[in-house]
Amino acid sequence: MILRLGCIGLLKPERDLVQTLFRTSDRLNGTWQLTDQGECDVLIAEPERTDFSPLIAKQSTVILHIARKGHSSDKLYFQRPFNAEVFITTLLSIQQSFSLTPNHSKAPQPEPIKAELQNIDSYKLQRWPTSKLLGLNPDYALLAAYLNRTPKTLQQLIALSGKPNDFCAGFIELLQDQGYITKATAAIVPNSPAVAASSNRRFGFIAQLKHRLGFKN
Repeated sequence: MILRLGCIGLLKPERDLVQTLFRTSDRLNGTWQLTDQGECDVLIAEPERTDFSPLIAKQSTVILHIARKGHSSDKLYFQRPFNAEVFITTLLSIQQSFSLTPNHSKAPQPEPIKAELQNIDSYKLQRWPTSKLLGLNPDYALLAAYLNRTPKTLQQLIALSGKPNDFCAGFIELLQDQGYITKATAAIVPNSPAVAASSNRRFGFIAQLKHRLGFKN
């Protein structure tokens, strides 16, 4: 799979560094390609730009706005001054959201809980979580990337990430609590002892995370 990256507004040294990383980075595995025109999967651009021609932003295109390090926006962005490690980590999170890796496809599926599998609500990020929140767990950036492109149900997030039910549900509840995602209304999940126990575990999990983030109940 090749992912196409378009750049508008990058300085020539920055563009050259991006091209060099695509050719030499073992972590990117030759997956990325720099393009000057046509459709792209990821687009780097100035925050105020709305016309990306000759590049084309699809509905699924991830937009990385150019911003200085430490700026106050919660959205995913292209850091200036250029930081190769931060850039590679950002691309890897996006890359894994586009396609299952072999490790993900072979990951053991979580044990289903019948009542919870009836939940067909879907979730999508409306803004990118803060680095403080994502820093609570190394897997949070990946889960956020999955929810950034298109709406996902809890079961889809579990299947894509290979993470346990309680872990994914807890992350969704944390994002909901802080106003980072939107939810589509769906069927009501019937009550059962298993659902109640799972809900209690997630409540404790969320309370601990909120305490670490410094939020008050």
